[in-house]
Amino acid sequence: KNHYLKIIFFTLLKISGQNSIIIWHLKKRLPFSASLTIGTINRTQTSLPISLLNFDAKVTASNQVKINWQTATEINNDRFEIQRSANTDTWETVAQVKGAGNSAQFLAYEATDNNPLPGISYYRLKQIDLVGTFSYSNIVGVNVLIINNLKIYPNPTDQLITVENLTPGDHQCQLFDPAGSEVSGSVRFNRISDSKMTIDLQLLPSGVYILVVDTQTFRIIKS
Repeated sequence: KNHYLKIIFFTLLKISGQNSIIIWHLKKRLPFSASLTIGTINRTQTSLPISLLNFDAKVTASNQVKINWQTATEINNDRFEIQRSANTDTWETVAQVKGAGNSAQFLAYEATDNNPLPGISYYRLKQIDLVGTFSYSNIVGVNVLIINNLKIYPNPTDQLITVENLTPGDHQCQLFDPAGSEVSGSVRFNRISDSKMTIDLQLLPSGVYILVVDTQTFRIIKS
């Protein structure tokens, strides 16, 4: 009947700044020759740059998108980038927020997309550490409903027309004559507040014009 003698030796070595335990298994079958096997256990633990508690995006009453997230810890965290996509394939950065560097406490962050995409779009968080390594959060979706609630007055007008109830951010405004030719270069658009704009039609001849603000269309009469 064979008998076994198993002897295990533990040796702690310092290799390239990492602690490793070398386990020597000496297994000897009596009365035959001995065999030797070697294995390693890596004791190095790599910490994640941040511990992200949540990431969320919501549409506000003014059709902006507010993005919120929280971290429990941060290690060498340089910054966050808020990225937006219409299809989850192509992404663009719409905002950047500075990270805390190193933190062991709960931190809350916030950013706002003042000019979101109409309809359904998607947001994610890109976290970048001090050496340029990055990671992504989960993806969240929002639905920005475009409601035709702009006020155009006076209409008809002999010179100046006012557009009210604009949302903050940039808007694309175009004016076309009855033949469909764009005449935006002959008028002056003046943004006087986040929600209001005036259009000076003084140089245009009398007639019917089509005003396009983003995706909304209005019939304008110049008297």
